[in-house]
Amino acid sequence: MLFGTIKRFDETKGFGTIRPENGNADLQFEKGAVSWGDATTPKTDRRLSYEIGKNKDGVECAVNLQPA
Repeated sequence: MLFGTIKRFDETKGFGTIRPENGNADLQFEKGAVSWGDATTPKTDRRLSYEIGKNKDGVECAVNLQPA
């Protein structure tokens, strides 16, 4: 499990970017990857845990986002 913070989120487009705590390159995520169960929109600077997966184009992205 990895940790990072939400750098930005575009609610209109339904995707955002995570800044990993380990210093790696930023990762994109889709709103569907958010799995904390409430209807809260992902907020900038919220700390979370995530895993690395691949999007439909085969590019690495963050999945299984959970509050940390």
